[in-house]
Order: sequence, then structure tokens, then C-alpha cells
Amino acid sequence: MKLKKVLIGSLAFIILMTSLVMPGVLAKSSNTTSKYTIADSNKPDKNANSMKKQDRAAEKAAIKATYSKDELAKLKITGDKIKKNNKNVTVLPVENIIVKGAKVKFDTPPVIKSGRTLIPVKALSEAFGAEVKWISAERKVLITKDNTEIVLQLDNNKIYVNGVESKIDVPACSINGRTVVPIKFIVEKMGLLVKWDSDSQVVEIENPTPTVPAQSTTTPAETTTMPAQPTTTPTEPTTPGQTAQ
Repeated sequence: MKLKKVLIGSLAFIILMTSLVMPGVLAKSSNTTSKYTIADSNKPDKNANSMKKQDRAAEKAAIKATYSKDELAKLKITGDKIKKNNKNVTVLPVENIIVKGAKVKFDTPPVIKSGRTLIPVKALSEAFGAEVKWISAERKVLITKDNTEIVLQLDNNKIYVNGVESKIDVPACSINGRTVVPIKFIVEKMGLLVKWDSDSQVVEIENPTPTVPAQSTTTPAETTTMPAQPTTTPTEPTTPGQTAQ
């Protein structure tokens, strides 16, 4: 009888302890599962990254294909010369400047100076319909696009946009006989978008409001010429010796 009571008491104790411990174990298990689920969802999509790299490589190849072998050879010689004469400058391949909505070709490669990308101002500005003037007496460049006028001076970090003064980290300068300007400031002031991919050192430039080719407003001319109506009336017969009226 005593043994029976002891067994019943032990069984009750086990049931009690189980009811107290199991909810915590279940909760901990649930949290652990949730944690791992969240961690998995935050993993980078390798396929997406791979596709992006492939697209970028295709874009760069397409740009490079617009240059002839002679042009690429000259750019290589120019780039080597820039490296030799400018120790603090990194030369970028021309295909690293991806311009969407316009065709741009450089005769001098873009460069990175003091952490800023500089490009030949004339090629880019004219590709987007801007007018570029060089004022040699003052060593100034005047860029005009629509209602925006940008004035900058070589080796001077002051720049004027519609008469309003601003300062830029790296001023425009002359490299290999070409005026190069900080791409981000100039491009944005021209109303364009610019993105910098630090991993691939690629610059993307895009016009947010691309110019749509004008549609013809003339419609095929309708035939307005009516069949010619006879302008002469039939001559009334005349009698001999009588003049026609």
C-alpha cells in the first residue's frame, strides 16, 4: 500500500515538472527555428549578383566595341602617359563610363583624382546637347544647357551655376591637353543622374527625362484638287450673218 502511494506520488511529481519545463523548451525551440529562418532570408542572392555582373560585363563590352583598334591603342598610350606624369591619378578604362541615352566617345580616358572621378568635359556635355566654350584668357570653361549655365576655372575649386557660387572638392584641371571636370557635380547640375559602383569602379550616367524624337505632325495631304470643271459654255449656234452673243 505504501509502495503504491509512493509510485502515485512520483508519477504526479513527474507530470508536474513536465508541465512546468516543456513550455519553455518549446518556446526556445520555436525561437531558434525563427532565428535561423530570418538568417536564411537575409542571405545575399548569389544568382542576382551573378546576373548583375553579367549585365555589367555586357554593357562594358558594348561600349568598348564602339572604339576601333587604333582608337583603343591611342587611349592606351595616352593612359600610360597620364600615369607617368601624374603620380596621384588612377586611369579608368573608357568602358567604365556607362552613359545611357547618349553616345559618348573619349579621346582621353577618365581618371580618379583625390577620390573623385574626372572626365573630359567636352565629349560628355555635347553628347547631352550642352554647349561648351573655352575662354583661354581666363582659363575658364562655360557649359550651357537649357536654362543652366555652369562656369568653372581650371585649378579653382569655385564653380558658378547660374551665377550662384559653390565649392567642389577637386577642381577642373588639364590632363594631356584636355579639360577634365568632376563628373558628379557637373552631371547633376545638367539635370542628369549619376551612380558610382565602387566595387567595379563604374560610373553610370542617365538622363531621367530622355529626349523623345519629335514625331512628324504632318499627315498625308488629302487630295484637294477637284476635277476641272468646264469654264466655257457651249457656243450657241449662230445664224449666218449674226455674231455670237
